[in-house]
Amino acid sequence: MAPEGHPNPHPPHGPPPWLFELFGGRKRRAERGEVRYLILDALREQPRHGYEVISVDQLVEALQTQDPDLLPPRSVVITVDDGYRCVYDFAWPVLAEYGYPFAVYIYTNYVAGGGNSMTWSEIRDLASDDLVTIGAHSISHGNLADPRKARGPYDAWVRRELAYPKNRLEAETGKPVRTFAWPYGSFNSFALSVAIQTGYEGILTVLPGANSMESSPYSRRSWRPRCPPSISPSNCIP
Repeated sequence: MAPEGHPNPHPPHGPPPWLFELFGGRKRRAERGEVRYLILDALREQPRHGYEVISVDQLVEALQTQDPDLLPPRSVVITVDDGYRCVYDFAWPVLAEYGYPFAVYIYTNYVAGGGNSMTWSEIRDLASDDLVTIGAHSISHGNLADPRKARGPYDAWVRRELAYPKNRLEAETGKPVRTFAWPYGSFNSFALSVAIQTGYEGILTVLPGANSMESSPYSRRSWRPRCPPSISPSNCIP
């Protein structure tokens, strides 16, 4: 599947580890068959084109240590945002069939919110799988780059939005939370400095493009798949 605005459906040659946001989730619940189609259509191409799916933690370690042996020549990292139940019901079983690692970024206010959200028990189940990495995605999914969105003083709000989900997710899962994904991909220099102070070792953006050994672990790029033509946009999770 070609990413939006990218004429070449396959990442370039060389050592670009790609962050592949398989789906973030709209509030419309997709049917199992559609979710499976979306995932399988993306992943069935991996072996044929020499891609290797690695964990986000492996990418972080490679960038921290500058060890090229940690990055296969055509690396892909799969991420999923927010905490939608379809990750637990549909995506996890499919990705497990392939043995592919993936990361799930949770904003904690959404957990156990009913409807399409996962529960804390389901998140703990995911975290118990060595192929799954749990990352933080703020408390409220607010735009951390916009002081007008702050609930109270901006500085304190940003610090809490970054610190609380890390602490809560670590307490719930018993595992370290090393990475953070910006809500809406929005950040500024202050929010970035707070994220680093909070202890995040890697931070995901929605800036388009590939990553390399020269990439900063605090501004990792990504690309998103298009909806397959047989799936209507109202049901597709981009």
